[in-house]
Amino acid sequence: MRTAWNLLKPYKKRLAVILLLMLVTAGVSFVLPFFSKHLLDDGLIGRDLKAVLIFAGLLLVFSVIQHLLQLLQARQETLLSQNMGAEWKEKAFAHSLRLKAGYFQDRSFFKIIHDAMYDVDHIMSIADGIFLTSVVTVFEMFGVTAALFFLDWRLSLFLMALLPIRILLNLWFSKRVEKLADEMRDAHRGYHKWFENLLGGIREIKLWGLYDRKVGEYDGKIRTIQQAEKRILLHERREGAASGILHQLFVSAAYVTGGIILLKTDFTVGSLVTFITYMGTLLGTVDMLMSFRFFTHRIAPNIEGLKSFFELEEEENKGTRTLEEIEEIRFDHVHVTLEEKEILKDVSFAIRRGEHIWLRGENGSGKSTLLNVLLRFIEPNEGTVSVNGIPVQEYDLASYRKCFCTVPQDVALFDGTILENISMGREIRKEDLEQYRFASDFILEKEEGWQTKTGTEGTKLSGGEKQKIAFLRAVCVPSQVLILDEATSGYDRESDEEMNRWLREESAFPVSIAVSHRTTAFTEKDRVLELENGTIRETGKRT
Repeated sequence: MRTAWNLLKPYKKRLAVILLLMLVTAGVSFVLPFFSKHLLDDGLIGRDLKAVLIFAGLLLVFSVIQHLLQLLQARQETLLSQNMGAEWKEKAFAHSLRLKAGYFQDRSFFKIIHDAMYDVDHIMSIADGIFLTSVVTVFEMFGVTAALFFLDWRLSLFLMALLPIRILLNLWFSKRVEKLADEMRDAHRGYHKWFENLLGGIREIKLWGLYDRKVGEYDGKIRTIQQAEKRILLHERREGAASGILHQLFVSAAYVTGGIILLKTDFTVGSLVTFITYMGTLLGTVDMLMSFRFFTHRIAPNIEGLKSFFELEEEENKGTRTLEEIEEIRFDHVHVTLEEKEILKDVSFAIRRGEHIWLRGENGSGKSTLLNVLLRFIEPNEGTVSVNGIPVQEYDLASYRKCFCTVPQDVALFDGTILENISMGREIRKEDLEQYRFASDFILEKEEGWQTKTGTEGTKLSGGEKQKIAFLRAVCVPSQVLILDEATSGYDRESDEEMNRWLREESAFPVSIAVSHRTTAFTEKDRVLELENGTIRETGKRT
C-alpha cells in the first residue's frame, strides 16, 4: 500500500486532522461503556439517584461530542475525497491529452481515459473511513484488549481462546469474496470492451440487420454482470448471517461464563455488561482489519492500472526554438517501423517555400505515416526530419505545430454550431470566410447559417459539409503549411474543381501538401511525390 500512501502525502495536513478526530472519537467511545457500568452498578443497582443523574448526563454529553466529532470527520473525509478525485482526474485527463499518438492505435482515447477514470474512482476510497480507520483500529485493539483484562482476566482469556474462530471465518469469507470481486471486475471490463466496440457502429447494425444479434450480445453481457453481482451479494448476506450467529454465540458464552464468575466472586453486573460491550468493539476491530485486507486487494489492480497509465510516455517537447517561417522541409533517410512492420523505408526528399506538392500512392503506401512524422505525431526510427536545416525536435512542439494547418478526410467536429467548430475559440470574421465560396455557400443556404448546430460528431451534416468546415477552420488561422489529406473526397465535382483552382492560383500559403488519388487534379506546374510500399518512387513534375 506504499503507492496508496504516496497518493495521500500531498494532503497530509487534512489527513492529520482526520486522524486526530478519529483518535479523539475512539477515546470517547472507549470511556462510554465505563459510564454505563457505573450507571448500572452505582446508580440503578445501588439505588443512588445522584449517581444515575451524573452518569446519565455524562453519557448524553459524551454521546453528543462523539456524534459531532464523527460529523466533522465525515466532512473532512468528503472534502479530501472530492479534492483528491478532482485533482487526480484532472492529472489523468491532462496526461492522456499529451500521450504519444501511437498509443491510440491499439486503444481509443475513450478507452484509455475511461480506464484511468475508473481506476481513480476506485482508488479514491482510500480517502474514506475504512482506509484511515485501519490506522486507528490498531491502537483501538490494544486499548480495548487492555480494558477487557482490566475488567476481568478470566473472561478475557476465554474470549482470546474463541477469537481465532472469528478470524478463520473472516479469512474464509474474504478469500471467497476476493475471487467473486475479480469475477465481477472481469464481467464489467468485458462489457465495457464490447460496448466500446459497438460505438459508432449503428449504421452497420442497420445495414446488416444485426439488431437481434447485438441485443442478444447485450443481454448476455448484462446477465453475466448480474450473475456476478448476485453471487457477491448472496455471499455477503451469508457472511453477515454467519458473523451474526457467531457474534451471538460469543455473547451467550460471555454471559454464561460471566454469570458463573459473577455468582462466585465480586464481579458486578455492570462489569459484565461493560465487558460484553468492549467485546463487541474488539470483534468489530477484527472485522475492520479483515475488511481492510479485502479492501487493499480490491483496489490493488486499480493502483497498478493507474500507475501503468501514468508511465505511458507523453509527446517529447524538449525543443526551445520558435518556428515562425518555413523555407525548407527535408526528410533524410527516414525509416518508420510500427508493430514490427516497416512503413517508411529510406525516405528522402525536400520541399521548398513556394512549392505546391501532390502526395500520391495506393492505400497502405505510407502517406498518412509520412504526414504524421511531419506533424511530429510519430518519431522516425532512423533518419531525420529538419525544417530550415534544424532537426524538428529542437523546435518547441506548440510553436512547430502552429505552422501547420491540416484538413483531414475524416473530420472531427464537436457538438456546437458551425461557427464554433470553425473558430475553435478564436476571434474570426465571418466575412473573411465567405470569400471561399466553394466551402461557405452551403452554410449561407442553411436557415440558421453560421449558428447551425452540427450535432454530436457532426451527425447533422454530410461528409462533404464536414470537410468544408474543416477547410474553413484551417484557412482562418495564419500558418506556413497547408496539408490537405483527401480533403475534397466528399465534395461535388464543381466544388472540387474550384478548390483546386484556388489552391493553384489564390492560396497564400507558402507551402501546400495535398494527398489525393485523383490524378486529374495534378497539373504540369505541380510537383508530385509518389509513395510506393513505403518508399519515394519518383519525385518531379507531372508529365
